[in-house]
Amino acid sequence: PEDVLTLGMERIVGQRIARIPAEYQALLDFSAVLGRQLDLAVLSKRFAATPLQAFLMDGANAAVLESQGTTWRFAHDKLREAILRRQSAEERTTLHREVAEALESVYPGKEREPQLGALARHYSEAGIFDKALQYHREAGDVAAKLLLYEGAALHYQRALEALSRLPESPSLHREQVELLLGQVTCSLTSAPPAQTQERLAQARSLLERLQRAGQEVSRDRLQMARIDCEAGGLHTYLGQY
Repeated sequence: PEDVLTLGMERIVGQRIARIPAEYQALLDFSAVLGRQLDLAVLSKRFAATPLQAFLMDGANAAVLESQGTTWRFAHDKLREAILRRQSAEERTTLHREVAEALESVYPGKEREPQLGALARHYSEAGIFDKALQYHREAGDVAAKLLLYEGAALHYQRALEALSRLPESPSLHREQVELLLGQVTCSLTSAPPAQTQERLAQARSLLERLQRAGQEVSRDRLQMARIDCEAGGLHTYLGQY
């Protein structure tokens, strides 16, 4: 019975999507990758030659899209997921890159801050890991300033994952140290002490490696002092005076 229901739902979803005119297929695919809620500013810029209002009306008539006040979104995430499933892996990778580039174009400067997490995710899905690293780090920094430490630590972890996909270099080792220390600062009282100690040890090891290679710069010494400070804070928190 569950399979029958699933097949029935897939058929309904397919019928709705089929009612969208073929001329809007590229716009529909792009929108599905962008997310459930449609960003009309991004769509207007990316598809400047496409009558966006007509697309929205056709989408609503097909029960694929719906409006809530001045915002538009997919009527159900199942519809968006069905569109994503029709895309090849290569097509979806390209679309994630196009979405990220469109977000960068529409949201410059401070306006970009609310989009940092989305930019990081889209660039990661596009396999552009230097950009994913950049935006996860920036999203973490913004969250940390707002005292949203759990979210900041998560972005720093995602940034470290992106960093691990890039070729090693002294600059990336320093970036790794910064991210590890960011994690420590954001989770000193919430992470297991052993995990915090491991992060501090890893950061110290990276800086010592740079020193042994004759690649140390003045900021590295400041970071080493910060590691000592964070280690002292951990000992104080644990009552190890």
